[in-house]
Amino acid sequence: MALHMRLMVNEQQIGYLIARRLSPNRPTGNDICQYDWTININGITRSNLEEEPLSHRFGDGAWALVAKIVNAAGLDAPPKQFVEVK
Repeated sequence: MALHMRLMVNEQQIGYLIARRLSPNRPTGNDICQYDWTININGITRSNLEEEPLSHRFGDGAWALVAKIVNAAGLDAPPKQFVEVK
């Protein structure tokens, strides 16, 4: 299973997120799944493909997985290169 998200501002795509479940094959609510992920915002890509997979309780749902990925990527606060300076 994979989760694919396009990150959009109005009609302009500014990035994407992909999470790919590595195990288990058919999880149920309390199963802890392992995921590889890649996130790209404004051409800057981060991933865990060369690191340990991300653990996530399947029953917590897709939004909790997205939040874990954003946090693991260090994007829970906007990096300076993503913030417009006035």
